[in-house]
Amino acid sequence: MEKPRKIMIAADADLSARIEAERKRMEAESGLNRVPVSGVILSLVRRGLEATSRKGGGR
Repeated sequence: MEKPRKIMIAADADLSARIEAERKRMEAESGLNRVPVSGVILSLVRRGLEATSRKGGGR
């Protein structure tokens, strides 16, 4: 099994605010007291990649 890789993401003030808003939404929706920021970023990236691939006539 391959060892997980670490990445770093640079975020401007607008993106940081969007990440924080999404974190709060996920906490409220899940009922958890704390959602890891890495999970929030992963969720946003997945949705962004899905939206990008669908615009080009994907699935």
